[in-house]
Amino acid sequence: MAEREKVIAALEWCIKKPCNPKCPYFSQEDKAQAYCLFKKIMPDALALLKEQEPRVMTREEVIHSNDWIWYEWKNTHYGWTVAVNCDGKWIEWEDSTTDQLCEYGKKWRCWTYRPTPEQMRDTPWEGEENHEK
Repeated sequence: MAEREKVIAALEWCIKKPCNPKCPYFSQEDKAQAYCLFKKIMPDALALLKEQEPRVMTREEVIHSNDWIWYEWKNTHYGWTVAVNCDGKWIEWEDSTTDQLCEYGKKWRCWTYRPTPEQMRDTPWEGEENHEK
């Protein structure tokens, strides 16, 4: 069972009927104190949630993305977009604008999920040593 599906199934069982033998985390020793919930399921659920935190994508991830991504142009604008074409030097967006790939991380970048204004501000750009723009 994949980790994500395992955690979802376990949490569903905890809501329906805690300590059910059908739960993927169930063990007879844990039943008495619901140990599985606090020592096994919660750390795995937390790890899965942390994986969903926004992060700056690599250039390769952007090039091969075919889904909506959060685009940020340094000190100017940001928003959702989709890459529709890439020739190795330029990337074209769904609104027909283009950006040079060699400027990725320096003048523009993309995120896995929509970041907060603080995350965008505090995440250094390529070549920056501190968190200030």
